[in-house]
Amino acid sequence: MLALALAVGAEKVLIPYERLASRPPNNPFCQAKFAFCPNQTAFPDVLPTDSIEVWSMKAPIWEFQYGDMMAKINGYHDAVGFKNTRTGLNYTMEWYELDQLMNCTFPHLVPDGSGNEEPMWCNQGAACFYDGINDIHWSQNGSLLNVAMMTGAQFTQMSKWVQDDNNTGVYYVSTAVVDQWIDDAAARLFTTQSYDCASFVIRLFDFLYSLGVSFNHTLPVPKYDFMTLFAENATQVEYDAERDSIVQFYQTFTPPPVGKLQLAEAIAKAIVEDMAILHKWYIYYNSKYYRLHLKWPYFSLKYAEVPFPSPSDPRP
Repeated sequence: MLALALAVGAEKVLIPYERLASRPPNNPFCQAKFAFCPNQTAFPDVLPTDSIEVWSMKAPIWEFQYGDMMAKINGYHDAVGFKNTRTGLNYTMEWYELDQLMNCTFPHLVPDGSGNEEPMWCNQGAACFYDGINDIHWSQNGSLLNVAMMTGAQFTQMSKWVQDDNNTGVYYVSTAVVDQWIDDAAARLFTTQSYDCASFVIRLFDFLYSLGVSFNHTLPVPKYDFMTLFAENATQVEYDAERDSIVQFYQTFTPPPVGKLQLAEAIAKAIVEDMAILHKWYIYYNSKYYRLHLKWPYFSLKYAEVPFPSPSDPRP
């Protein structure tokens, strides 16, 4: 997701992610190439005393189509698995976009009937819960780790939290905006503001910790990949006042790139061909447009450590 953490003097100003009262209907114009969560099931009934394993799962983005290609640039999709030791049944839960990844970053430009084009945003994400864990998919080019144990009572509490989180946090934001990286230890200050598959796992682990779930800190510190823009400042603008500039900016990225690699290529191409675009970069965040003044190194794909919550780093 996109969090704006920008410098004002010595202070950081965070523009928080905006939650809604309820999930709005998705625009029928928005048709994903692949159906969202085709095997979705309801959360199962469990006994309060059940012991349930919690699994951290990673696989390269679009592994089903490109194998381990995205892993070469640390492009991973994150999910969580559960196994009820009493029943032997296991489940997968992941959070991802309803309308394909880059539709959440760039709009479609559609005719408005008067010879002009207008941005049409197809941007919603949601949690997907389904039966089973595909061990080969997650472990072959990624990882599948048992990171904690929880009770059935905690699982029931978690299911209610997921439904509330899912209904109020609906917009996928793929790119963070910061004025600088400090180090990996401080990276979570921005990554916990993200709203994508990785941030969902981080939020979920934080919530489980708040319920009393202990994580296995003998395991390697988890790492997550994040796309980042670097900017000196952000200015909210009215669409009608800067409509021509906004449309012209998004024409640079039309048709929208289909993945992180294509996004990086599109940004690099835009920078090489028109350095002025760095001083008038637009983002759409919380249903508002912001104009950025980008600065070196402009864009980054960073694979950053985000430790499990602990008494010394509780986070919730």
